[in-house]
Amino acid sequence: MPSTQAKSTITIYQHYDLLYWWVVWLYSSFCFAVTYIWGKPIDINGHTVKIYSDAWLGVSFVFLVLFVAVFTNLRARGAMSAILVLALVVAAGAIEAVFKWQTVFNLFPLLKVHMNLSFYGTITVVLFPIWLITTTILNRLQYYSFHGSNNITIGNPIAEKKRNFIADNIEVSKLPDDIFVHRLLGLWWLGGGTGDVEIRFTTPSGGTETHIIKNVWRVGQKLDRITRTISKL
Repeated sequence: MPSTQAKSTITIYQHYDLLYWWVVWLYSSFCFAVTYIWGKPIDINGHTVKIYSDAWLGVSFVFLVLFVAVFTNLRARGAMSAILVLALVVAAGAIEAVFKWQTVFNLFPLLKVHMNLSFYGTITVVLFPIWLITTTILNRLQYYSFHGSNNITIGNPIAEKKRNFIADNIEVSKLPDDIFVHRLLGLWWLGGGTGDVEIRFTTPSGGTETHIIKNVWRVGQKLDRITRTISKL
């Protein structure tokens, strides 16, 4: 029979922003498959490389990488997310009114962005293992465990470092979401979703500790369990 404390313990982990790069290695795999099946061999300085003839594949890959790189580093939380979405809608409307989107789309064929088969294969082979090791191993190097109503443990299993707090007035809250990162790239639409959690508590010595845990996976479920755990008397 598991102990009562084990039943009332919840552990959460912080994730690096690399968590959201799953879409890059996945799309790179798709581009590799498309190039492998429908690509055409061409000769460059005596070397044969395989390239997909339509430029949309390379253009879409570049835009995707830029999207992930920008939005995982420049967060727009809460109201700022709504303002950003509204600004994009207004910009789209302005482009339609002034230039017409069809004119813009007609310019895309001028963007001749091509990557060969080896490029997509290299991105996938290099990025996927890094992403996998980071999300399954490195992200677990620091954990936050809540035991009962007033016991918090912050630990690092590799360094064998552990801090235990008998805490009072524990406050746990979720910081405002970034729509593009926490919801879109965080797979909220598939039942996942990520978020940043803020923990505040006072120690017996009268000090105050504040911790921000970034990119917590399935943050809604974790917060519900933490709330139930620290509410037990």
